[in-house]
Amino acid sequence: MSSFDACEKFMAEVNEKIGTVDVLGNCAGITVAKHLIDLTPAEWERVMGVNLRGIWCLSQMFAKQLKASGKNKGYIVSISLQASKIGESANGVYSISKAGINSMTQVLGLEYAEYGISVTAICPGYVNTEMVQEVFQKRSVVEGKTPEEYEKELTGGVAMGRMCESEEVAELMTFLAGGRADYITGVTVTIAGGKTLI
Repeated sequence: MSSFDACEKFMAEVNEKIGTVDVLGNCAGITVAKHLIDLTPAEWERVMGVNLRGIWCLSQMFAKQLKASGKNKGYIVSISLQASKIGESANGVYSISKAGINSMTQVLGLEYAEYGISVTAICPGYVNTEMVQEVFQKRSVVEGKTPEEYEKELTGGVAMGRMCESEEVAELMTFLAGGRADYITGVTVTIAGGKTLI
């Protein structure tokens, strides 16, 4: 994801197999469970490379191939995070990279409108996945808590009283990229059960 050449090769292969792509879902992401004071430059570069540079690379290539095809409608939906709006301790570089996605979404929404491309991002809260459970395990150690204590601390402020399910995120992505939200662009949509309201 962080290699421009690799992204270019991937897009060329996709175009060769199925033709012009009109939907791009940017879902790749990695994190490091560390406080910023302990983070190494290599860890910073790796997270930023995958989470931010990779999305810019693929979004640019997506727009170019769509423009060259003569099609005038397309969709880019990226996965950001609620922590892009309310930063989290021991999750700094991830939060910062996701905040970059929010800003990129605004800029690309403005710049890609002339090509008929809608650009949006989704900011999920705590999604019930293996990755999030792993985050609870690793970050609880950094924060000096048990995984159970840390999970309760993070999810305790969710107004709806539960974690988000991955299917709920997928349904929102389908709505944003499925032809029913063509006039929505340059914005992030939070799906966090009310966590960011508290």
